[in-house]
Amino acid sequence: MWRNCPGRRMSSSSARKRLTPKRIVPPFSTESLQKNTRVAAPPKTPQKRYFLQPRATSFRMFYDRGDLPIKMDYLIGGFKIAWTVDIDKLDYGLYLPLFFDGLSETQHPYKTYARQGVQDLLAHGGDKIYPVIPQLI
Repeated sequence: MWRNCPGRRMSSSSARKRLTPKRIVPPFSTESLQKNTRVAAPPKTPQKRYFLQPRATSFRMFYDRGDLPIKMDYLIGGFKIAWTVDIDKLDYGLYLPLFFDGLSETQHPYKTYARQGVQDLLAHGGDKIYPVIPQLI
């Protein structure tokens, strides 16, 4: 009845209860079960750093312009590239270094085109590969 009266003073014990700060204790400890304690917040996780492409490769530039003689075939087992020009008629001095440059790509479809293109060019190249090796190094 007299608790909510505006002229009534609080006792010293009730004022002390409100002013006493709670101790911060580690989680999952026996201290966390004690009175007048508060469990510490979990540690903050570091922000994720996303990998950025160091530079735009010439392979990506050629692909975006539509200068590469390839297209994507979507198969049940995965992706495969189809050549719009016969592989034996390609200029290996231009396309082999270009596809090797594309091996540093990390995004689809660039990495798929570059990997499969290098495999196809090396498998069908024969003697055309040897003069291009200094350009690859």
